Amino acid sequence: MITDREQQRPGTPPTDAPAVVLLHGQPGSARDWDRVVAALGSGVRPIAVDRPGWDGRSRARDLPGNAQAVFELLDTRGIERATLVGHSLGAAIAVWAAVEHPERVAALVLAAP
Repeated sequence: MITDREQQRPGTPPTDAPAVVLLHGQPGSARDWDRVVAALGSGVRPIAVDRPGWDGRSRARDLPGNAQAVFELLDTRGIERATLVGHSLGAAIAVWAAVEHPERVAALVLAAP
């Protein structure tokens, strides 16, 4: 399971705002996205996550396993579709997820894939 660190900030949008899942590279952590989260407007719900194996508690997973972890996160949140933003290896995970379940991915943003 991905460790979920939904970012809280002043003016946090309601839980029905469009979700944006932020996937870090390797190495990395959810904290890599702090400045991005701060710059996002209040119209989206940013969810920065520690990928499996990078949270200090779970085992690392391969690309399909990381993509599955994204959908597990969305399912636990009751989120049907989300924009996936990936940096470096996080971009590969976002693309894998989009190929596996395109109906669950509203958009892809790839940074230094």
